[in-house]
Parts: sequence; C-alpha cells; structure tokens
Amino acid sequence: GKILSIDTPKEIIRQYPDPLYAIRSEHMIHLLSELRSNNKIKSAYSFGDSHHITFHPEYDEDPLQLNFIDKDKYKQIEIRPITASIEDCFIHLMSKESVHAS
Repeated sequence: GKILSIDTPKEIIRQYPDPLYAIRSEHMIHLLSELRSNNKIKSAYSFGDSHHITFHPEYDEDPLQLNFIDKDKYKQIEIRPITASIEDCFIHLMSKESVHAS
C-alpha cells in the first residue's frame, strides 16, 4: 500500500482540485461510455445513481447547458454541481497515483 494523503477528511475534500458535477439520465451505461470518450471531460466515473464528472480546464462553457453532449440521445438528462465527497477524493488521488506510476 501507499499513503495517498495525510490530512483531515474535511481538508482533503477542500483540496479537491476541480469543479465536480453529477449527471444522470435513463441510459446510464451509454451515458458513461459517451462521457469517457468525450475530449472535454477530464474524468467520468459511476457513483451511486449518477456519474461524477470533471472537465478539462480548457472547457470554458457552462456545463449546466449540456453543450458537451448530444442532448437528443437522452431523455430526462440532469446535471448539477456537487461538492466532492471523501470517496471522490480517493478516486482522484488513486487516478493521479496511477498516472505517476506509469
């Protein structure tokens, strides 16, 4: 094992680096696949009843407008900004570690 971060849970959450969004629709598997192949999306992973996503810094549009996805493919698509949880931080730190381990 490897220590990824040492701090209080509140401080680890505060250090989460990117705006985080929860997105959902009726076709969650297809949505996740599309999100992961989208060059505007930095990270996308399934989290409970939604997917959590972050955007590359160059993406300067309002994510709530859903311009990064083909809205016609999905009915009842919803997106909202969220605060990272300790689990989101763990996923971020693990993905950051796997990049540095390569």
